[in-house]
Amino acid sequence: MLSGDWIAKDLPGRFYKISEKENSIVVAMGGATEASIWSNYLNVPREIPKDWISIPYGRPLKNQVYRVLDELGRICPNYVKGELLIGGVGVAKCYHGDEDLTNKKYFEEDGIRWYRTGDNGRFWNDGTIEFLGRKDTQVKIKGHRIELGEIEDAISKFDGVKKVVVDFIEKANSKNLVAFVKIDKDSDNFSTNRYLEKIDASFIEEVDEIPYEDIRAQNEKINSLVAKTIINVFKSFELDLANNSYSIVDIYNKIKDSKRNRFIIENWINKLLSLKYLEFKNEKYSFREDEIFINEDSCNNEIGNYLKNLELELIKILSGEKDPIEAFYSDSNKSYMSKFTEELLGYEESINSIINSIKAYARLNNKKNIKILEYGTRNSELTTTIFKELKEFISEYIYADSSIYFRNNLSDLENDSKFKYVCINDNLETSLDEDNFDIAIALNSIHRSNAKKTLIEGVLKVLKVNGLIIGNELKNNNLLPIITADIINEQPFNEVRPDDFDNNDCEILYINCDKRTEYSNFITFIIANLKENKPTFEKLRSYLSHEIPSYMIPANFYKVDNIPLNKNGKVDRKKLKNKLKNKNNYIFENEIEHRLSNGLPKYIISNNPIEVDYFPVNTDGKIDQNKGPTYTNDKFNCNGKGVTASSLSELMLVGILKDILNIEEVYLNDNFFELGGDSLIALKLKKKIKKIFFVDISVSSIFNSNNIEELLNAIESNKCKNFTIGEI
Repeated sequence: MLSGDWIAKDLPGRFYKISEKENSIVVAMGGATEASIWSNYLNVPREIPKDWISIPYGRPLKNQVYRVLDELGRICPNYVKGELLIGGVGVAKCYHGDEDLTNKKYFEEDGIRWYRTGDNGRFWNDGTIEFLGRKDTQVKIKGHRIELGEIEDAISKFDGVKKVVVDFIEKANSKNLVAFVKIDKDSDNFSTNRYLEKIDASFIEEVDEIPYEDIRAQNEKINSLVAKTIINVFKSFELDLANNSYSIVDIYNKIKDSKRNRFIIENWINKLLSLKYLEFKNEKYSFREDEIFINEDSCNNEIGNYLKNLELELIKILSGEKDPIEAFYSDSNKSYMSKFTEELLGYEESINSIINSIKAYARLNNKKNIKILEYGTRNSELTTTIFKELKEFISEYIYADSSIYFRNNLSDLENDSKFKYVCINDNLETSLDEDNFDIAIALNSIHRSNAKKTLIEGVLKVLKVNGLIIGNELKNNNLLPIITADIINEQPFNEVRPDDFDNNDCEILYINCDKRTEYSNFITFIIANLKENKPTFEKLRSYLSHEIPSYMIPANFYKVDNIPLNKNGKVDRKKLKNKLKNKNNYIFENEIEHRLSNGLPKYIISNNPIEVDYFPVNTDGKIDQNKGPTYTNDKFNCNGKGVTASSLSELMLVGILKDILNIEEVYLNDNFFELGGDSLIALKLKKKIKKIFFVDISVSSIFNSNNIEELLNAIESNKCKNFTIGEI
């Protein structure tokens, strides 16, 4: 038994071929949910007549009846198309809670209850009902009345097409057919097989070498400073490891026992043991006497000064007074992370190599319109420097980050038309256009990902063929990470290694990681993308030219990667809309115009190509043509409905959230993280709440609030703690 409006003509035959019994029957069923799901049936013949466009509906089931009416409500003669109506005992009483829609779709006549399906159909002379598509999927383009379902049916039969939706876009009173296609990744019918020329790597400026002895001396000094910092932190909890020994139980009795603190302490102990700063005897830990004496002069450098200031923050983290995000990214401390990196030997040489290589690449290829993506640097001064150095060579510079927290620091650059800040989700390729950038700059940002290879693959996808990933990564050659990045990420520093770039889709053009530089503080790399990600629809168009009239072939085809589902297993339209708004228009414009101009009328060829990732559906799980793609850019515009703020406190908090998240709507039952918040934005929210409400809530209070209403309750409950009652 098969069910559906459009049943592919080849599908029944596939069942008949695998059937062991000669008298087996394939039954096609159809109808509407509003009329008890099924209202018609057809025993499909083994040989499909050649004149059938699709599998017809067949005949009504018992106690059910069909009518075909024209626009004036008159019964249509046989073979004349009109709206299908279902009547009989299976028709529902109403749409619960929607009287207007009930009155529009249901009526009674001659003792029979009828349902207007919104589908087109007709009767044959033998009483067979033929489904001709939805009324709202017909479109008239320059005098040609086109049924979108027929085009979808033809495209879906092409090998490698997993799902397709055909629609039209309207611009300047002109309609253009478009097809959104989800492609089987294993299919070869959409590959380009584009020949890649060998890349001229003469533009690469290698990193100036720094003597190994100098790097080793600096890192030994840093390690001693970090060890001393940890000694001082332990002392503040009455743990004098320089003069006494303590078991792990002793340590946890002094320091607040939590999952985070256990990780921090055990990470410190393991690292200090490996470098012999600590010794372990009789189940107790202590600092080795010959390692704890540090020349105070060594503390006068910049790193030493930063570490002195960091001690108090580490104490507050271990005592539970501060969240690590709050400690490291507060206004007074947010420069620590970048300053530590900048003070390391080799940093300046690595950055100079990257900037000069990009300039040389532009000059070598005579380019003044390079598109650059910078991913997650989180150092506004460095981003500003690079942008200004490269500005004369670029047409577009996108800074992408998973958080909008760093946007304010780059607000001056956003005044430049070439610069744009884009907040992305976990997958670069679903937030940015594929095959769009000439160069992706990744400065000490790849290591933050738990799936480095996946991230690199995502960066490659948004690069043009032969596009470059240029960047650097900090190596794990000293103890700085154990009191900075490890604490924030709650995991040991995950160093990027050359084999992370081991990918058939890319070629390593340069990497300073040979034996001479294995002790350097940075790995600097240049990677070339070898894969053409953009599919071609040439074979599909050729196939369609033999299946449907030329005026029915869509002017534009767009690849769709995935479809988000809600908790009920249906397409999540809210996420779909947000997703569509994230996409910039791109893709096959020139290719389509060139290919289709050879065989199609000019009015068919679109002037406005658009890519989408998801298909919107209605409550029945069918494609909702009226809820088609909205092509704007506003990732965080939430269209879901919820509880609206009404009290002064509610309006104030909602106003704060709208401001820092850059969104138009916030409801009390919204979740902070689902609105686009993250741990860094939580820190900004905490500051705003303190300024507006005069309440100092913890970042964890924001994390633990399931929705905005709960967060407001946390604010109100903390107000009491911030007041002191006394005699007036």
